Amino acid sequence: MAYETYRRISAEENAPTGFFPSYDKGAVVELDRGPWSFRAVVMQVGENDDGRGYTFYGGQAAYTRTSPRGEGTYRIIIAGTDDKFLDPSGLRQEGLTQITLSADQQISDHIGIFLRFGWQDDDAAVTHNALYSGGVNISGGMWGRPNDTLGIGFAHLDGGNTGISSTHAGEVYYSVAITDHLSITGDIQLMKDNMSGGDAKGAIFSLRATKEY
Repeated sequence: MAYETYRRISAEENAPTGFFPSYDKGAVVELDRGPWSFRAVVMQVGENDDGRGYTFYGGQAAYTRTSPRGEGTYRIIIAGTDDKFLDPSGLRQEGLTQITLSADQQISDHIGIFLRFGWQDDDAAVTHNALYSGGVNISGGMWGRPNDTLGIGFAHLDGGNTGISSTHAGEVYYSVAITDHLSITGDIQLMKDNMSGGDAKGAIFSLRATKEY
């Protein structure tokens, strides 16, 4: 339960300004009061990339409102760890802290938009210390496929202290509903890293099947 709550309080599961524990022991507090919701989690995580166990803390406050345009949810997420991560020199251990602002807003029956802004400190070695992203989700109802979804997103990331000065990423995905419980998603991601030694570009193509029970 602690891990699933953490997944909910993380604004974007793969955000480079986030740090994501695995299925380990932890505790959760959840509170819902009208349009407001609050989530808090603490986990003892077995091992990070440095081979050390660490403690993770996270919390989220969210507000959901419905307007004539549709539903919108706005979140602030704060998370951190104890000092079990190596700094860029590899000589000291530091903690991680981050804050994320997230907004999801439906603007019509078929179109929704999102914004994600995140920052983390760079006392420890981090690839990126800031994330600015946004995008749009379009329901397939616009072309007679109401259970399909088209998504388009873009992100700019400021480099941290490991050699990357900035990163730009774009993504397009399309999710096809095969049945009420089965969908297949095709995804294309284009990325460019700006580094002191030159730029690096890449593309990722993926296909994912999701079965719900």
